[in-house]
Amino acid sequence: QKESFFIPKILKAHIQKEPFIRLGRVETKREFNDVRWTVKIIRSLAEVDAPPGNYNICSGEAFKASEILSIVSEKTKHFPEIISDVELLRPDEQNIIVGDPTRTLNTLNQNGIRLRQPPIRKILSDMIHCILYRIDGKQEACLSCIQIILFIVPTHLVLHYCVQRQGRGSRNRRGCTAQLLLV
Repeated sequence: QKESFFIPKILKAHIQKEPFIRLGRVETKREFNDVRWTVKIIRSLAEVDAPPGNYNICSGEAFKASEILSIVSEKTKHFPEIISDVELLRPDEQNIIVGDPTRTLNTLNQNGIRLRQPPIRKILSDMIHCILYRIDGKQEACLSCIQIILFIVPTHLVLHYCVQRQGRGSRNRRGCTAQLLLV
């Protein structure tokens, strides 16, 4: 993600020991999902006999931006001043954005698959480790860097899953397509 997004922005500021960070509202609650976990969900949905339809790829758990800031400060042992910048405030800002994973998790559970997103502390620790690893001059990416790739997905993704069955009553899933749509 670009450094203008919340988590990459605060990670950079903490790791570089910047004295302050300009942010919008820090009391909004957002869902932040680990990309490694979202990939496991998508792959699992593609591998099971899931009925066609839309599946929310989300945890259903939201965190205040201030909570994320506290965790990152604790882990980096850096406590920059947070400056509320009116230019970063959105006029149509929603107080909470969180998805409903019920259909997705029920479908996976019915197929014996139970996937839990790592705790936010673990996700943030991995991201900090990845950034520090690169700063230390390592040219190759560490395993966490490779797994994280896009950091975390701060949006609600809907997996449009369409299964085309071959022949009447067949369980063959050739021709199945999966498309991610941002909503």
